[in-house]
Amino acid sequence: MPKPSSKVKTASKRKRSAPQPSPDVPPPAEEKDIVVKRGHLYGPQNIRFGKISGPGMVNYGAVTIGDFFKQDPDAFPNVPTSLQRVIQAVSENEGRIEAINTYDNSFMSCGVFQWTAGAKGYAGELAGLLGLLSTDSPKSFEEYFGSVGIDVVLNKHDTDELAYGYLKLNGKQLDTAKAKAVLRKHIWAYRFWRAAHDKEVRRAQILLAMQRVGTFYAKPVMHRRGLTVGDYITSEFGVALLLDEHVNRPGHVPRTLLKGVDQYSKKTGRADPSVWTDADERAVLVLYLAERAKTSMTHSKQRAAATRRHVKSGELSDRRDSFRV
Repeated sequence: MPKPSSKVKTASKRKRSAPQPSPDVPPPAEEKDIVVKRGHLYGPQNIRFGKISGPGMVNYGAVTIGDFFKQDPDAFPNVPTSLQRVIQAVSENEGRIEAINTYDNSFMSCGVFQWTAGAKGYAGELAGLLGLLSTDSPKSFEEYFGSVGIDVVLNKHDTDELAYGYLKLNGKQLDTAKAKAVLRKHIWAYRFWRAAHDKEVRRAQILLAMQRVGTFYAKPVMHRRGLTVGDYITSEFGVALLLDEHVNRPGHVPRTLLKGVDQYSKKTGRADPSVWTDADERAVLVLYLAERAKTSMTHSKQRAAATRRHVKSGELSDRRDSFRV
């Protein structure tokens, strides 16, 4: 099959248009406006935006990626439905557009791929989301984040690499667990949840989710004669499984996949993916998932089962060459 090359990146780009008003964005709030009643959180106008969970809160969100493409069809008009289906399947293991939690060890997790502020003193990908927003829609960034003292410090990265870094609050970099603890305050949950109702913020989420495929799919794999992940795995189901692992444990891809590939090649002698059939790829994915389950990936088997349900429902294809970018 032809190599995916740069198509993964260019398909995820959208033609920029002027920011459009989002009339359903909740009103702004100050800390005094947040009220806790019977374990639930309320903002201005008595809007319920989450419930208490552990040291923080949680909201599972309402709008799916599928909903997004129906509600905002002009956002990415040239993106193949194949790519839409893949990120939708992965998102169901993570969250919806307004999903947010501040209870786990990453202090703040938001959106369809639950980008985080990072555990302990580590950098996180939430800064990458805000960085993308500040570039694509600086007015929206200022409205929801800059105006309340939020800025970001990002790693040096190309467009086909993950963007991550630290949030800054009033000039102070949140790069320790102690500094990040401020994000557990319910006012910050409300502000991030509020922002997720804005059209430009939603577009930034979807764009970043789609771009993630390009960070691993078309790149040559070391010691594989110039072959890429996209040479080995070409079904929507397979790409969704790899993307799911990459969201949860980015450093594991493509290493885990290649363990399955090598086992299959040794067993069958079919080392050349250019002649693989649907049956070959399905067999490789079984071996890959067995290896994935041995890693530190969170709930690997359950997440794989959730992705497979999309195949059974017809929302993903496990046929070779079904993934289009």
